[in-house]
Amino acid sequence: MRQIHGSDAVYEFGGFRFDPLGGLERAGTSIHLAPLEHRALEVLLTARGRVVEKDAFAQAAWNGGTPSDYSIARCVHLLRRALAHPDAPDVIETFHGRGYRIAVPVRALPDGDSGAVSKRSERDDASAGDALPAARELVGRRTPEELAAAVAILSEALRRNPRNAPALAMTAEIRTLQAVRRHLLPRDVAPQIVQAANAALAIDPENASALAARGWALALVGWDYAAGLKDVDRALALDPHHVRGPNVRWWILSGLGRNDDALAECASAAEVCPLSPWIPSPLAWSHVVVGQIYEGLDIIRRATSRFPTLDMVYQFRCLIAACVGEHDEAIAAGERAVNLSQGSALAMAALAHAFANAGRNDEARMVMRWIKETPLGAPPSLMVPVHAALGETDAALAALARAGEERCPWLALAHADPRNAPLRAHPEFARLATPHRPRMTVAA
Repeated sequence: MRQIHGSDAVYEFGGFRFDPLGGLERAGTSIHLAPLEHRALEVLLTARGRVVEKDAFAQAAWNGGTPSDYSIARCVHLLRRALAHPDAPDVIETFHGRGYRIAVPVRALPDGDSGAVSKRSERDDASAGDALPAARELVGRRTPEELAAAVAILSEALRRNPRNAPALAMTAEIRTLQAVRRHLLPRDVAPQIVQAANAALAIDPENASALAARGWALALVGWDYAAGLKDVDRALALDPHHVRGPNVRWWILSGLGRNDDALAECASAAEVCPLSPWIPSPLAWSHVVVGQIYEGLDIIRRATSRFPTLDMVYQFRCLIAACVGEHDEAIAAGERAVNLSQGSALAMAALAHAFANAGRNDEARMVMRWIKETPLGAPPSLMVPVHAALGETDAALAALARAGEERCPWLALAHADPRNAPLRAHPEFARLATPHRPRMTVAA
């Protein structure tokens, strides 16, 4: 782990021992910290009980970055969880509106007195520690090449340290994004998600990210909704502020046809995590599904103002605006989503529907040709409403059947999607769009 404050001291506090190079331990047992929490703890310990102002804390822990209030609160929450112990008091004290401090006596020892020096080479190799922020940077862009590059970075970190639970959990999370965006076929990548999550959980049974990723794969690809929901509920119990947990839970509840519960889940998550970029799109879509279309449109319009560089919020704005006949708005949002995503088939499917729904069939078919030129095309579930809007019932049902064969995760939303209303009278639609199907074994 790269040292950031120039101190060679080893710290003892509240029964814990922290070596900036060797890591955190208690009674000889190592306690894993992700790189961000590691830096945050070092910042607080360096102050030796003094209050670290919030801005200074963020500047140091994020290496000069400007994190959101939500990111800071979540970092402190995860650090508190790592420092929780029945025999230890609350180690971190929050001064609301001001900052944080270590609330127990801190003793600084000269480097070498900790007995942890021998562990440094096996703890957090510098390149392994830097792998997570590097991978996160690539994940934020979400193109096929950059998600694949993020997985490669994490694979190299895991080659150096196979017991790096955060890297394993992040690998599982990235694999879910690759399945969602159809960079890889869901039924092919699901075992890899479960394998990485299981490996992370073998090291850290309370890794909320690994639980959420495994729950996603079990429910939305394996169609074992009970097992998936159990994992996600466990993840949220461990970390109520988990970034993706509410999103995954919404997706599973939608697949179960529990649309009112899915809406309630999103509404609750929006209160707990008001700045999370993962919540507005499902929240808006849930309003649409239960018939509150204009409420959904208002939510997603505000979301595109708050997150102007996220392609997914523009994609959902495209879908929802099309549902209420706001054709120009839908097409503009779809084009924005395509540009932000650098031409993802996912965004192009939304744009193709917007054109078809507006009666601009030639332009819809042109976008469909673009989709066919991408390596794997769009998720077949998302092509169903495009064909329906073009009056191509047979093609729509064929896409729905293909979605089932591929275990497309978007199939969980197909039955309640108002854009599929023209197909509901067809006897095959209910069978093909039913979320309760035979389970697929996805365990690695």
